[in-house]
Amino acid sequence: MLQLTTAIRNGYSDAVRKECVFIMGNATRQIKRMRQKEQAHTSRPHWSKEKKKKVGIICGIVIAVLLLFLMFWTPAGTVKTWFGKPMFVADNAILVKNNDYYYSLGTYQLPEGYTKDTEYSVVQDKNRFELKADSVDESSPVAFFYMTPVASPDIDSIRNSFHGMYEECSEVKTMTVCGREAQWFDYTYQSDNEDDATHIHDICIYIPAAHDCKVLVRLSSHKTTHEALPTNDDMMTHLDKIVSGLVLD
Repeated sequence: MLQLTTAIRNGYSDAVRKECVFIMGNATRQIKRMRQKEQAHTSRPHWSKEKKKKVGIICGIVIAVLLLFLMFWTPAGTVKTWFGKPMFVADNAILVKNNDYYYSLGTYQLPEGYTKDTEYSVVQDKNRFELKADSVDESSPVAFFYMTPVASPDIDSIRNSFHGMYEECSEVKTMTVCGREAQWFDYTYQSDNEDDATHIHDICIYIPAAHDCKVLVRLSSHKTTHEALPTNDDMMTHLDKIVSGLVLD
């Protein structure tokens, strides 16, 4: 570097002086970069293996907590699930799935005089509450009742679909059940067209519940002739006992 400086001062031609200046500029920049790298290397903190291990463990715990949070998180008021299975709910909780989340609408305790049919099931979601209970008293006008929650039902549309399939389907009416204004309709049908003693009378009652849901309670009579079918009043006398174990949120 000193020789180049001396050459410039000793009167070399302009071309030689420019070349020397260019070489000096490059050399100065290279030296500056080398010093910056040395300073960055010396200022970088040195982590021991033990410290790296602790940091790795902490990072692993944070990631695990985040994953568990994402797996368990559900909107307020919904039931927590684990791989699709509802958690932290009572065995008799009235569970229903609405908009991809489970809700508990309350609980139900089967009253005396009825036995649960453990083999009967018509819903595809096995987590959803479903109950068919037979009457112990064979002389009761209600042979059995069926109960299940329904998400966002359109009662008029349901009634119209029944009207198209079954005979003597009534209009939708209202009544007070569990202190709430429930909607209901009834219909009759024949399970075997060749046997006159296979007429059945059903009453469908939809009780309002939380989260835009309703609880369906369907009362069904014994099979008999059309003339011997029980009336609505006969069957409704058993409704209070059936819903006595129903506690809605």
